[in-house]
Amino acid sequence: MVNDTLTHSRSITDVRGCVDALFNAACKQGTTYEAVVHSVFCESLRSEFGDDECGTAASAFTYARKTYGYQDEAEQQAQLEADAEQGFCCHGLDWMTCPAGCFED
Repeated sequence: MVNDTLTHSRSITDVRGCVDALFNAACKQGTTYEAVVHSVFCESLRSEFGDDECGTAASAFTYARKTYGYQDEAEQQAQLEADAEQGFCCHGLDWMTCPAGCFED
């Protein structure tokens, strides 16, 4: 969970560096699955800074939204539902391309 003292003492450069590092780590974990990278990144950001976008970590969330398309949990869920309606799984792939078996019954 977020440490308010650390968040207050971080410079904007440190916050951006932290957000960038979280995105890079998500890219390594999710590799070629863009939807997985995005999900891991969003979850990591909330883990690092909490989920109060208006609180002491507002600059981190603003930067993450602008630079990496950060979404809160409700926005992520809405995106997953919209993707499912279009025939995409949680990996962002369709039935012909997902090797994880998302479309197997």
